[in-house]
Amino acid sequence: MFVERALRFAGNIEDTAIGSISVPLSDTQTISAWSAPAVKTLSGLGIMKGDEKGRLAPTASATRAEAAAVLSRTLDKLKWQQ
Repeated sequence: MFVERALRFAGNIEDTAIGSISVPLSDTQTISAWSAPAVKTLSGLGIMKGDEKGRLAPTASATRAEAAAVLSRTLDKLKWQQ
């Protein structure tokens, strides 16, 4: 959710695009309603990706590697890293 807001603040995504992108994940029913629009947007942008089985696992803790991957993809989208 914070990543989606940061991208919106930086002007990288339009407010009208929030939650409008749909990406198939096998566990979408376990994503909280308040975070679902941001998850859909970030998945559609390729920032958040499911595991090899197509699951996001929203109730699980993220590993350092997963957090680093999301941060790296966000910085790429913001064009802040070379």
